[in-house]
Amino acid sequence: MASVRRIVADVLKPHDPSLAEFARRMSDVEGVAGANATLIELDKEVQNVKLTVEGDDISEDRLEAAIENVGEASTR
Repeated sequence: MASVRRIVADVLKPHDPSLAEFARRMSDVEGVAGANATLIELDKEVQNVKLTVEGDDISEDRLEAAIENVGEASTR
């Protein structure tokens, strides 16, 4: 099976952490060599972000878990 080298996702994230911190956290996911987060829309409670990650063998499950954990970590 071919490895996943790029994922582009539409993500709703809380205002905290910042967009730069969010991208840094996504770049820490196993298999991710780089991440780009672009603000698409700003709402009162959330940000709509276009997330692009690239790497040689991205772990989709770990990326999804990292995205889900962003909101949980910021409310603690």
